[in-house]
Amino acid sequence: MCVLILVLNAAQHCITMLPLLEDYTVKHYTYLRDTMPHLVPHLPIGEY
Repeated sequence: MCVLILVLNAAQHCITMLPLLEDYTVKHYTYLRDTMPHLVPHLPIGEY
């Protein structure tokens, strides 16, 4: 989980990383965003 939070925070500054993420990452992202919004940035995941 900690590594995914780091990757998502890096993706905030490098949006080109988003298409490289696996499909299940979207589910993990929404869960982390709901439970820890102070650690997980808003990203345009699922909009591709």
